[in-house]
Amino acid sequence: MEKLNNYLDSLVKGRFFGSIKINFEDGVPVLIKEEKAVDVAPFKEEIRRIRRKDSFNAE
Repeated sequence: MEKLNNYLDSLVKGRFFGSIKINFEDGVPVLIKEEKAVDVAPFKEEIRRIRRKDSFNAE
């Protein structure tokens, strides 16, 4: 469990942005999966324009 604790600490210190799924069997971590999120804030206006354009084309 110390290795798991060190791993999670390293993610926090590295400012990991996303989620982590940990599967345990008999109290032991057997699978760790990182799901990184993408920060779309810089592209929000462009995404809105594309969605508006797509909604007009769908009609």
